[in-house]
Amino acid sequence: MLAELLNETLLIIWDEAPMSDKRCFECLDRTLRDITSNCNHPFGGKSVLLGGDFRQTLPVKIKCSRSEIIESTLPRSYLWPHFRVFQLHENMQLRSHRDATTSSENETEFAMWLLQIGDGLLGDPDTNNPHNRSHDVMIPHSGCHSDLEAMFPQEYLNQLTFSGIPSHQVSLKINTPIILIRNLNQSLGLCNGTRLIVSQLLPRIIEARIITGTSVGLRVYIPRIKFVHNTEDLPFVFTRRQFPIKIYVYLPKPVFTHGQLTAKG
Repeated sequence: MLAELLNETLLIIWDEAPMSDKRCFECLDRTLRDITSNCNHPFGGKSVLLGGDFRQTLPVKIKCSRSEIIESTLPRSYLWPHFRVFQLHENMQLRSHRDATTSSENETEFAMWLLQIGDGLLGDPDTNNPHNRSHDVMIPHSGCHSDLEAMFPQEYLNQLTFSGIPSHQVSLKINTPIILIRNLNQSLGLCNGTRLIVSQLLPRIIEARIITGTSVGLRVYIPRIKFVHNTEDLPFVFTRRQFPIKIYVYLPKPVFTHGQLTAKG
């Protein structure tokens, strides 16, 4: 049934294409050539529309070097010469609000700021944000604690990053939007995914105001908690005591059109 559906399909739309490994597209190419019995044309002669921006997230690969990640992207595939790239040079969302007043000017300025970030034109923040650093420790599987301390110094532990665990250093300031990544107190609305605004930064806790859910406006206190990462890739159990938060961007209104870069083949 799936083969019949693909055979009847005229157009395939693939969003966020830069995040996919080139082998995904090559697999689809070989499958469509086989289903349609058309081995002389890419994707069996089907039209494939890809959307995405290579300045955003590339394929995520564990323990791969930068060169290996780049080598797995679509431009390194034999299919890339068959695509035509169409790049938007004007923000369509802003153009639709061109006749607006000050709000449109602010949105235009913010959109240009986002574009500068994507182009790598902005440096480090010039604000003196307080840095909240974690306390990272390792628990050896055996009794070789002293040997592990020599092999894995504190600086190395601080640089480790794992999925679901906040970074060693988090830069915050008043009115920074944050999001919880752990359930703390469901009765107060402090759940994974709750969004808050930082109200005050204290030595060991963060005072914040909830802006989503059923407890909007409630002022709460977020402590540091212990995160544990146990994997066979490391000869020890990694623990990090850090605030269970991440910084996020709050956009109450769209400031740019989705899919600034598209490719069609």
